Amino acid sequence: MAGCLRAAGWEVDARPDGGVTSQIPEAQASAYESDLTACEVRFGYDATPAPMTDSQIADLYDKVIATATCLKEHDVDPGDPPSLQQFTDQAHDIGGWDPYTDIYRPGGVTEQEYFDLLAVCPRTW
Repeated sequence: MAGCLRAAGWEVDARPDGGVTSQIPEAQASAYESDLTACEVRFGYDATPAPMTDSQIADLYDKVIATATCLKEHDVDPGDPPSLQQFTDQAHDIGGWDPYTDIYRPGGVTEQEYFDLLAVCPRTW
């Protein structure tokens, strides 16, 4: 995404989690949003993904649990993960549980601590 926005002439920084940061003057916000939307379309972020199968969700669950285990090994408590059935039900409805949800929020770890954790306990999904 950062490369696409840079090619469109914007000064952006790539974040370790794959996002971008930028300081866009208010007068250029509309043009930036237009280019951001074009980049999202280019990379398929505007597409509605096909529903996941239970088998795909089970594979995803294994990856999520591996990340949660890694966080615990680094003395970070991601909370109690749901059962596979609960995770499957959530994934079909609102999306599955993410071990970083309760960690990276106000009162949780700092942004730098979050990036440091991602380096050792990545989201592999």
